[in-house]
Amino acid sequence: MSLVLDEHRLYLADTARVSAFQRAIEEVVTPGDVVLDLGAGTGILGLMACRAGAKRVYAVDEGPIIGLAHEVAAANGCQDRITHVKGLSTRVELPERVDVVLADQIGRFGFESGILEYFGDARARFLKSAGVMVPSEIGLVVAPVECPDLFGQVEFWGRTPAGYDFRPALAIAANTGYPARFDPAHLLGAPARAISLTLSTASPAAALSSEV
Repeated sequence: MSLVLDEHRLYLADTARVSAFQRAIEEVVTPGDVVLDLGAGTGILGLMACRAGAKRVYAVDEGPIIGLAHEVAAANGCQDRITHVKGLSTRVELPERVDVVLADQIGRFGFESGILEYFGDARARFLKSAGVMVPSEIGLVVAPVECPDLFGQVEFWGRTPAGYDFRPALAIAANTGYPARFDPAHLLGAPARAISLTLSTASPAAALSSEV
């Protein structure tokens, strides 16, 4: 679980992202609400929901980290309000409808980690008619950039490491996302919003049909 845990360390250390979820949860979760946390991971969103007044949180995750989430909930005095469910959210059942659905399965481009599928299923099976989803919208902003150091990671596959031809990997490398921070000097053009999806209605097909 060490590699998975390090991914969550990086997530928890992303103060801008975590703070944005904190503000959103404080805005929509009210005392007495029942909340569903999809892909709960370490359970941070469920803890935020408890702090905002949720009477019960269902934290769902299919990975072994759900055990750690249970321990984290206990360490923060929330074990009586958070019910941990091991399994894929589209395959589990809950005993009641919820007021709020939370998830951070947005990946690097907003929708490639399955949030549209998971939210669509949760909307149909778990969310009350007047329920709320966080995030409520996903927007993808794109811009052309120049970064020779980053492009070098792609060009690597066009060389001959150890004297062997690895060029079949070039296309994969060129179409892989690389997390990076850019200075304004790297931009070759103005950023533009490419996709906007409202998660209360969007389906997986919506992302595929959007024009970029």
